[in-house]
Amino acid sequence: MDIDIILDHTRINRDEFVSYLQDNNFDASLDDFIGFDEKTHCTFFYKEGMFRIDVKGAYSEMDSESIQMAITGIYNDIR
Repeated sequence: MDIDIILDHTRINRDEFVSYLQDNNFDASLDDFIGFDEKTHCTFFYKEGMFRIDVKGAYSEMDSESIQMAITGIYNDIR
């Protein structure tokens, strides 16, 4: 199972995001953010099961529109 997330990659604090993921039992490091630099995606794996988060930046106008229409969700106490 995975969750796909689009976010404004120009506004994210990578250190804080890595700390948040690590605190919530995801395997994450700053090296994982190469996907943002290459305008692809980054994948973070949950350490206790077969679950991952695929994160990509808002690289196109359609991605930016998706963010504007987004809804907030909560999964396992993660918003």
